[in-house]
Amino acid sequence: MSRIELSQSSAEPLNPAKSTRIRLEFLDGMRGIAALYVVWFHIYLDVINTKSGIIKFPYLLNSIIEVFMSHGASSVAIFIVLSGYCLMLPVAKSSDGKLRGGVVNYIKRRARRILPPYYAALFFSLLLSALVPATLMSATGWHWNSGQPAFTLDGILSHLLLLHNLKGQWVFLINPPMWSVALEWQIYFVFAFLLLPVWRRFGIIPVLVVASIFGAVIGFRIAHWWYIILFTLGMIGATIGFSKKQSLVKLKERFPWDLVTSLLGGIWISLVIANAFDLIQVNIIFDDILLGLVATGLIISCTRFLSEGLKTNFQGILKILEGRWLVKLGSFSYSLYLVHTIAMALLQFGLKDVMRTPLVNFILLSLLGLPLCLLSAYIFHIIFEKPFMSN
Repeated sequence: MSRIELSQSSAEPLNPAKSTRIRLEFLDGMRGIAALYVVWFHIYLDVINTKSGIIKFPYLLNSIIEVFMSHGASSVAIFIVLSGYCLMLPVAKSSDGKLRGGVVNYIKRRARRILPPYYAALFFSLLLSALVPATLMSATGWHWNSGQPAFTLDGILSHLLLLHNLKGQWVFLINPPMWSVALEWQIYFVFAFLLLPVWRRFGIIPVLVVASIFGAVIGFRIAHWWYIILFTLGMIGATIGFSKKQSLVKLKERFPWDLVTSLLGGIWISLVIANAFDLIQVNIIFDDILLGLVATGLIISCTRFLSEGLKTNFQGILKILEGRWLVKLGSFSYSLYLVHTIAMALLQFGLKDVMRTPLVNFILLSLLGLPLCLLSAYIFHIIFEKPFMSN
């Protein structure tokens, strides 16, 4: 979902003195930053996962790079929170708390939005694997090579059915980042058949409890099962932001969202730094859920400001997230996520005779790889994603 505009013309305005149209473009800004970070993180992995993969910057800069590059998977956690928020928005604003057009139409809309680009990227991934075998790329692209061998019957079938995250031997095959697409697709069904009914009947706290229990129960089968909790945090954020229930309106208006979000954000950053320097070992589940709480709090604070003019200390962050180029990047972030590994593999293959030291490789791949990934993703977006998007 991109350039989110919520019309309130058919419902009571949240603030009669304001425009009846709320633009939540900052959500695309968040998505754009997360997608760009994923690409750069994978470039970093490609460099350090080689025989001589120690990148030697001046000491302080080297430490900063290590800290900054230590949390690539956190971007996916942000994607999941945003997904839960965006899918819950029309439900939270509706009078009956139900999916528009029913569950069947909801599944059709999700399939139309997610599957065509996914299958197109899957095709191009297999095509590249056929044209450039991993044996010819072994000296260049670690991340791409981790998806080989691509041509196994169970690997291809599991990807076609979006079940490849259910087994360790399948999860990173063909195009490694695609594992999270399968998980998100599955969460769509959990949302419609479990989380939404529980939310409708019991409210935000019980649905979070149910999501946690359900995730833990199926955790032995699904990688990153706690993403169900992150998705639910997004749901709760949308509910608090737009519910007309008096108790939730009071919670939105009176709870110190800025203060709590800032405190949690400070704790998360401190843990990231401590973990990067091996001072402590942070559990990935705790780390992702803490980040999910920070993201949810930030979204609620920004939404309060945009919808009702309530004061927020995050106006500076909001202004950055609403920047023209970040919003544009967010609009095709799904395509960037799907095809950046393909673009980087081609670049690495083309530069395999130029690659030298880890530092040179990192700078070279960053300067050439990021623009290449953005260009190829945008072209892919125009052809395979945009025709299937709706407002």
